[in-house]
Amino acid sequence: MQENIKAEGSQKTVEKLKEVARIEFMKNGYAATKTRDIANKAEVNLALMNYHFGSKEKLFEIVMLESIDKLFSFILPTLNDEKTSLGEKFDLLSEGYITMILLEPNLPIFVLNEIQQNPAHFGNQIKMNSAIINSKYIAQLKQADPDTDPIQHLITYLGILLFPFFMRPVMTANGVIEEASFKAAIQERQRLAPLWMKKIVGIV
Repeated sequence: MQENIKAEGSQKTVEKLKEVARIEFMKNGYAATKTRDIANKAEVNLALMNYHFGSKEKLFEIVMLESIDKLFSFILPTLNDEKTSLGEKFDLLSEGYITMILLEPNLPIFVLNEIQQNPAHFGNQIKMNSAIINSKYIAQLKQADPDTDPIQHLITYLGILLFPFFMRPVMTANGVIEEASFKAAIQERQRLAPLWMKKIVGIV
């Protein structure tokens, strides 16, 4: 019984450290984030943090892999769903992505930085060579628009959904758009983006 309580407490400590680390890494970047600050904000002894993770590099790797998984995990089931049409997949991708990123607007930039630093690792993490390229979604795109490479369609759609979040800090910092207006514009894009893609592939 006592061992179970210790194990549960240890797991809670690990999760708390990862959550604080994720916030700090997203806000400050890897180089500017100090392990002591993570430990202090998580209200955990630095030695205990080192016991669980060993190093800042290891902690960052864990946090990054979980962030990549969060950003892309729902994509694979959506792309490979045999029961939904291509148009329905467009709807689901827009709804899922934008709803999630509005809750964590710094997530795309955080993951983009990792893609630039380690593209091969990123590609392996989301199984780019198998689960996406061989997905039902890609097959449906080929059928809808056989004259266009389906990967071009997929890249276009991800760009439509994600690029505004990459530009958000610039636009809000320079007064181009206020935070509340940005959120309203993104929610409108959530509705419009699938319609644009359906028109591109001619299924409207």
